[in-house]
Amino acid sequence: MAACGSSGEQPRGLTDYDYKLNVNAVLGASDYDAGTSIWVLEARSFNGTQLIRRYIEESFSVGSGGVIGFQLDARDLNTEDPPLDPRAYLAWHTGNAVAAGDIEVDNSAARIKVANSIGVFQTNPNMEFGVNRLASHTLLSWIRTDDLQTSMVPVFADQAVSAKASWTSNAREYAMDVALEPGWNFMYYGSGVETDWVLTARAATGSESFEHSPTRFITASGQVEEISGVSWSAEHEYLNDPNPTSWHAYYTPGGSAQLYVNQWLGFGETTAVMVPFDQIYPGALDSSNVSFDPPEAVGLIAAPFGYAVGEAGMPGWHHDPSRALGRIAMASGAGNYVMLVYADRDVTVSFTGPVSGILGSSLSAGHADLELEFGWNRVEVVSVGVDVVQLRTTYEFSPVWGLVGP
Repeated sequence: MAACGSSGEQPRGLTDYDYKLNVNAVLGASDYDAGTSIWVLEARSFNGTQLIRRYIEESFSVGSGGVIGFQLDARDLNTEDPPLDPRAYLAWHTGNAVAAGDIEVDNSAARIKVANSIGVFQTNPNMEFGVNRLASHTLLSWIRTDDLQTSMVPVFADQAVSAKASWTSNAREYAMDVALEPGWNFMYYGSGVETDWVLTARAATGSESFEHSPTRFITASGQVEEISGVSWSAEHEYLNDPNPTSWHAYYTPGGSAQLYVNQWLGFGETTAVMVPFDQIYPGALDSSNVSFDPPEAVGLIAAPFGYAVGEAGMPGWHHDPSRALGRIAMASGAGNYVMLVYADRDVTVSFTGPVSGILGSSLSAGHADLELEFGWNRVEVVSVGVDVVQLRTTYEFSPVWGLVGP
């Protein structure tokens, strides 16, 4: 590993221009209103291998016609914590598939700052309901060619630095060949020459165009080869209508690698799908022995369906569960069924007596309150006896998902 200045050259000084990144984007009419704001999520520090992130002050506004245009100044990042060692961040960026100590850099003195994400919020992320993870959309800069479509991460370097490494993950070969110039850069995965993929970077231009897309909530990992498309409906609509409204759908030519859903449902057409909590699970949570605090809370239970290659993408496919291979189910690491529940605010669900109809079972006597947070909640259905279950919130990614029949 070469030390800084090994070539005899001194690092050049940064100019005011080097610190600033011009961010430009345009939101659609249904993607913002007068209260919409833009927030930058910085990569702040590490706790072991865990990256600590936070939204920086101040936020940016959306202009007339949905036009976004602002300057991101690197001097506004990491004001309370020192800049990052590039090796630590690069290791995290690979999912710790390669250790920081195994990444070779040619300038050990270089430090970086990372705009880990740029979020579009319909409500202030500092409001009482802990919305730090509930941006409705994310602004991303993309590379789009005939052979490659990939998003990029803005990275600021205080000095030039190159980083190299190689690793294998899921039977694919990866290489790291990241050359950061002083100032702003964009880091991304591209197609490799001697490997399947290469993590690389390019210097930022004076002004960068960003696109907006709904933020994703990854509900389950693992690949299900026979499923090419996923359509999401609400449980309460599906139980009352064989052709419920699909409020989110996507498909890929091959098998789906992850199960995901829009992270924020509080804006636009999905608002109409949510109902008061005593209506989200007919035949179970509409019992007089169940109460909700606050009573005005609304939400839904997700009902996903999987579609085969060749069916997904056809006209109207996502609005017709009869064409699906079957209902998709998620399971915890312990093998318990996991329900995906959305709440428009923090909700306490209390049980004052017997409740039946939960997947054909009854809740255990004296069931504790179920605390749901604003946004998506994974609720694990845990068997504690013959046809007796408990409901528990879990933060675990569901490692198992698949079809449960037509």
